[in-house]
Amino acid sequence: AYASTSSRLGSIVANWLCVKHNPLCGVGVKKLNEIVESYRISKGYYFFSNTNGLLMNYAIFGCVFGILYTILIILFVYKLTGNKKILFIFAKIIF
Repeated sequence: AYASTSSRLGSIVANWLCVKHNPLCGVGVKKLNEIVESYRISKGYYFFSNTNGLLMNYAIFGCVFGILYTILIILFVYKLTGNKKILFIFAKIIF
């Protein structure tokens, strides 16, 4: 259980640090694994794969495309469910 928890937490922290240090353009696909690995070692987390899909996109592409990606996910969920309440739920979470 510890390895799974550490892996997920480490993935969140490492991706968040990438976004924090490179908010507009991200770090790019090629450098992400290298940078995440250095954060993993420096923070002492145990993980072998980057499991956080949403934050990973922010880390790779930056906030501009990350926000666009998030909006597209929300619209996709709305199209699947057809439920307008889902838009309000996401709005409350974000704001």
